[in-house]
Amino acid sequence: MRPIILLDSGVGGFSVYKPAKELLPNEDFIYIADKKYFPYGDQPAKIVQERVFSIAQWAIENKAKMFVLACNTATVTAVKKLRKKYSSIPVIGMVPVIKTCVEQTKNGKIGVICTPRTARSAYQKELITRFANDKNVYIRSCPGLVESIESIKGHAVDNLSELQKALLYLKNKNIDTLALGCSHFPLVKDNIQNLAGENVLILDSGGAVSRHIKRVLKNNKDLYKSNHKGRTQFYTTAKPSEFDIMIKRYLNLKSRSKLLRV
Repeated sequence: MRPIILLDSGVGGFSVYKPAKELLPNEDFIYIADKKYFPYGDQPAKIVQERVFSIAQWAIENKAKMFVLACNTATVTAVKKLRKKYSSIPVIGMVPVIKTCVEQTKNGKIGVICTPRTARSAYQKELITRFANDKNVYIRSCPGLVESIESIKGHAVDNLSELQKALLYLKNKNIDTLALGCSHFPLVKDNIQNLAGENVLILDSGGAVSRHIKRVLKNNKDLYKSNHKGRTQFYTTAKPSEFDIMIKRYLNLKSRSKLLRV
């Protein structure tokens, strides 16, 4: 087994895993939820980098063919250093869909909702400067949304005041395109669409990242042949029984995750 390993602090990476699994049914996947340090957005950058490096080392020791940071916060915090240190395998990160928003917007007004860490990051600001310098881009962070999505009691996204305030601000700016700048947010895309309005086009990175995974593996001649039946194993660094509930809720899979001690 030479798996593609996806990492997120929780279930956000499901928005990458699901389209990737559909696109690459013959590949083996390992999904790791670093629940012991959830959410990464609340952790100091040094801690996030240490966690990403530790789990990347575990991935290499377990013969991973690719390591995917299926988390925007982990990407903006650690991907550059990670690629320098672990050059032996491809490292894929989450890139906010700024370029696609620029291609799709009709009125030049683009909204971005993300975690506070990503909103402050130089990485995202560089992307906006590079691809959307002639557009009006409005960024709003949504504290509490990630935690609501991961709530064991079931999310109450529609009633989350920070999300309501962010989307009201963006609606008042007359945006016609909205980028979901956190891998968790596509899991409640329908709720966000209801609050943003039907005339707002909502885009996320999951599909693009999945296609990039396939493209890199194909270029490296590292795709499994069609006679290989792909398998998936879920790991978590804490609370496996709660994580299993999330797997059922968002992927509709019955799975028993393994506890990863890293």
